[in-house]
Order: sequence, then C-alpha cells, then structure tokens
Amino acid sequence: MSDRTPVRASDILAKVFSRDEALVDVIAGHSPQLAKLRNSPIRKVMSRVTTVAQAARLCGTSAESLVAELNEALGIAVETSVEGTDVESDTLLAPPAFSSKRVVELDVREDLRNGSEPFSKIMAAVAALEGNQVLHLRTTFEPVPLFTVLGKRGFEHSVLQHAPDDWSVWFHRGAAPVAAGESAKVPPAPAASATAPGALTEMRIDVRGLEPPEPLLRTLEALEALPASCALLHVNVRVPQLLLPILRERGFDFQLDETRRGEVHVRIWRRSTESHVIHEESAMSQQPTATPASRARELDVRPIAPRDKHPSIFGMFDSLAPGEAMILINDHDPKPLRYQLIAEHPNTFEWTYLEEGPMVWRVRIDRK
Repeated sequence: MSDRTPVRASDILAKVFSRDEALVDVIAGHSPQLAKLRNSPIRKVMSRVTTVAQAARLCGTSAESLVAELNEALGIAVETSVEGTDVESDTLLAPPAFSSKRVVELDVREDLRNGSEPFSKIMAAVAALEGNQVLHLRTTFEPVPLFTVLGKRGFEHSVLQHAPDDWSVWFHRGAAPVAAGESAKVPPAPAASATAPGALTEMRIDVRGLEPPEPLLRTLEALEALPASCALLHVNVRVPQLLLPILRERGFDFQLDETRRGEVHVRIWRRSTESHVIHEESAMSQQPTATPASRARELDVRPIAPRDKHPSIFGMFDSLAPGEAMILINDHDPKPLRYQLIAEHPNTFEWTYLEEGPMVWRVRIDRK
C-alpha cells in the first residue's frame, strides 16, 4: 500500500524523493540551482540537508505552492491552508501540548551568533533526558542535519519558526524509523586540519549572508569543477561544521583560519596520496609484532581551536577499528565528550583515565 501522507514544507528532500524518483524533476525544474539535484552525487548531499521549504526559498517560490505541486504529482489531495496561516513557518509541525514539567529548555542562539559550535552542548542535553522528557531547542536556523542524527536514536521532532533567525524545535522520544532511502550512517566527523600545499592557485567563494543550505550548495558546486592545481577559499561567519565531514568523504583536505574577527576562512584542496593529518604511535614501539589491541593513536587537542576539538576527536574515533584505541590529551576533564560518545556510540567504547589534572588530562578510549 502506497504512502498517502501529504508532503509537508518541513520534509527533508531525501524523504520526499524516496517516495517517487519523479519528484526530483518536479523540484529540479524550478531553478538552475535546484537543477543540480539531477546530479546523483550532488543530490545525495543536498537532499539530506534541505527541506521543501528551503528549496522553495532557493527558487523564489512559496512553500505552499511547491508543497501543492509535489502532492499533486503524488496524486494526494490536500486541503488549502487556513486563512491567515503563514505557510513558510506554520506549515511546519506545530508544537505538541507538552506539560511544562517535562520540557527541558536549551537556547543556543547566542552561541551561534557568537560563532560557537553548540553540537556537543545539544548532545549532552539529549543524553541527560529522562524517558518522558522533551528537549525544547531554540536556534537561529532550522537544524535539519540534527533531525537525522536524533531520528536514528528514536527521537521525533516538532518545528516552529518564529522569525527568519529564530526557531523552536521540540525533540521527544517516539517510534519513528529512519525514512526509506535515507542513509543509516551519519557522516563521520572530520579529522584535524591538514597542512595546505603552498603552490596552489587560490579561488575564493564568500558565503556570508546566505541562508542555509545555500552556503553548502555553492561550495560543493565550486568544488565539483576545482582543478587539482587550485585551492578554494571558503569565507564564512562561522566554522561550517556540516561541510567539513563532507569534504573528507569527497576526497578533500582543508585548513581552518579563525584569526580574523567575524570571519572564518576554510582553505580547501584535493587530497594527495600522502597522509598529513594524524601520526599513529604504538604503545609498544619497540615490538614490531604488536597486535592492533596494543596500539593507540595519540591526539593532543590542546593546540586545536575549541570549535574544532570535537570534530577532530570524532574523526579519529570513527577511524578506529574494533580493538584499537586512542589516547586523548586535554587541558581539562573531557567529561562532556564522554556524554556525547554515549549518545552517539552507545556500548561501543571503554573510557579510562590515565592522568587526571590538574594541568593535563589523558584519557584512553578503546573501541569495542
């Protein structure tokens, strides 16, 4: 039996396309920017980070019109919106009537405006939720990638847009499975920045002031045609955390520069065959026959910018095979990281303190 649930403005494009591949052409025909959805590699990335409402904004049409067009293509009759409803916001899921005693409030708008990355704070709050509690997240944009991450952990979400830079999202436990056609694997976090080659011609793309997901899409489009002799300078107002793991997936290295006030520069180039990033050390370097279980990679995050510490750690953790280990060196107790690992990778690691301050913390993390 076919799914007769109407398409909504808040639906991720990957979910829409999984219902009928012909819907790609319905959206792609609206603008040259959306026409790139016909390119399979671009569609794989773009569709998992873009909602129908965001696609409508990219092509300059109303969300109501695009939703109606998609439902018509599926043969689904939908009642017209209630008079006075703001389609681009209120056609998103309305907030459920949760008891105030169950709601845990988390406002990360100021973090985002200051250029901070609040992902670890959000995951720590999720990990601390009791069975019947709801997380009310206030953010400056619709956090579509977070929907997929938490959806795989059994969370449903409800969304309400108050203003272009003011969103409410309620995360509550449910039984919603991952939509058909969506990847069951979360893209790995990036490893630490590599050292950029010096003799590359530099191309520049400035994405400041653009609404998500346009900065990501424009950067991926520029990288499609990037020659091996060139580097792309991506100029943003914050570290583009969603872009960085995609770069690793697609064979690019990058270097972050956060020294300019109000700007973040990401220099991106095609990866060479050499590895620049992490040097593996053996805990028993005098024994060449050491088994994988005796080996540990060492990652000192003290000189790494705060925003890049967790991506660097998760990049190394994701690369560990069962039985391998990493040793994390930090200048404070990385307890929030442990909560995030529990939320992201339950029952897959062991956490052992080797040194506990007051100046240096060393933690061994073994992959089960």
